[in-house]
Amino acid sequence: MIKFIEAIDLFELIRKFMFIFDIEKDKTRFERLCKYIIKTMLLTNKENNENIESSKICYVCVAFNKQLAVQWIHQLKTLLWKCCIYLKHLKPELPQDYKSIMLFLNMLITFTSTNSWLLLKESPNIYEPLRPVVNQLCNNVINSLVAKGLYANLQILLMKGLMRTKPTLKKSALTAIITISMRPVIAAKFNESLMNMFLLHIFSIPALIYHLNSIANDSLTVLSNENILKKSVEILSLDQNSRILFNALEGNYALCLLANIIHLAYIEVPINTMRANMVDFIVSVFIYIS
Repeated sequence: MIKFIEAIDLFELIRKFMFIFDIEKDKTRFERLCKYIIKTMLLTNKENNENIESSKICYVCVAFNKQLAVQWIHQLKTLLWKCCIYLKHLKPELPQDYKSIMLFLNMLITFTSTNSWLLLKESPNIYEPLRPVVNQLCNNVINSLVAKGLYANLQILLMKGLMRTKPTLKKSALTAIITISMRPVIAAKFNESLMNMFLLHIFSIPALIYHLNSIANDSLTVLSNENILKKSVEILSLDQNSRILFNALEGNYALCLLANIIHLAYIEVPINTMRANMVDFIVSVFIYIS
């Protein structure tokens, strides 16, 4: 049975751990830390056998301490970036590595959105008014990860897991990766710069839409609901922007980007989502061919 401690004490322990942290030697200890942090986020008052309120155990509650908030945000960004670094080096075909991948993806999913924060649901009168603030905090955290190279690391993981005879990434992992990659884009209201990064690193993965359609169909629904096809076509229909994107990609990956766009269009055409953007779609294809 896990013995829980107050989140402030955990915060101090993590600060000391990060001071001596070695990414190669401390992987096992880091994984245990991540598991513990996630458990504190999922702990309810009914499940808590300690003499401490669950709200004081939950790791995120430190964010509401005015004196520690800034340091806590910095610590969270550090922890999540360590998760990103590990994701780049893990091999999804190895069972033990796959467990680690799911753990680190879970960390990223948990702290880049407030949707799963039980703290906000269990104490709505106290924390619900602060939801806009913590939503902005999550956006701040994920933007920091993007600036450091989140998309490039997710791209490496996708390539390792999908570019093989039999994909090693399962539905839960694929769904998590697409969810994480979509969050910065949605938070930035489909800013052109973020859309370019999404297209460059995620939509250029060979046969991505094919694999999503085969393994993680729910992710296609998310892409459809957010009008990713329409927004991608709008970006690619701009001659200068399209040429920059295609030049940044090697020839084969530029073709993969176009193939994913065409495949997604093929899936969405029956539900008439492409009708209004057919001209832009044709222009995008023409720009690539020329």
